[in-house]
Amino acid sequence: MAIPNGYNTVPNFRYFEDIAAGVGSIGTTYYVDGNAGADTNDGLSWEYAFKKLSVAMAASHANIAAGATGWASRNRIFVKADAITEDLVLLAQKTDVIGVGSMDWRHKAQIVGNHVIPNTAETHGCRFFNLEFIGPAAGGDLWTLTDQHGVEFIDCDFLATSTTPATGAILATACVDLRVERCRFMGAYSDAVMEIGAGQADGLVIEGCFVQGANTGVEISGSATFAAGRYGMIRGNVFATTGACIVD
Repeated sequence: MAIPNGYNTVPNFRYFEDIAAGVGSIGTTYYVDGNAGADTNDGLSWEYAFKKLSVAMAASHANIAAGATGWASRNRIFVKADAITEDLVLLAQKTDVIGVGSMDWRHKAQIVGNHVIPNTAETHGCRFFNLEFIGPAAGGDLWTLTDQHGVEFIDCDFLATSTTPATGAILATACVDLRVERCRFMGAYSDAVMEIGAGQADGLVIEGCFVQGANTGVEISGSATFAAGRYGMIRGNVFATTGACIVD
């Protein structure tokens, strides 16, 4: 099987393993070039790439829902950019967002913003690979997810290194099957780096991460619920936090 354009720049992530094993059901591929793209393009090649990730997200989300051929598919969005600055308010269902190329000396595309995905947007099954998330100069939380199931962050960096450090990296409330694997959380987060809020948290996985912060590493609400046989797993992480590593 030929390696798709951009994979030679991406190290060690499970998505490539899925492809090699034939378990990834591939639909449409979109492209985002934060430096040279245009949102008036169709986003279906690097030559005609979108400029904003939000535009690609909306296109992929609609594509999956458009008909029976998309319902069981999984789309891809390749992203390259020195930095894309926008606050995401919608994910893309059943879509893998993959950073390629480089940002300075790092082999990731950078996304700057405070991303709030409410429970009114059902965009389940969105996965992020090889991306760098950083807050704006004013700080705030990087990701706030409510009732979004099957969201995954794999081999991503979360930076609290802006003028005002980010408050937290991931705040997830009532999110089933949230997975955070092999990610780095760096900087002086002023609150819990990852916070699991009230409601269903079945299938939570936080594994193989480096977690740095000026407060707590992982905080799990007393109102978070786990169904029998669907408990969460936090293992193999390194914590360098001022407060407790894990609070439940």
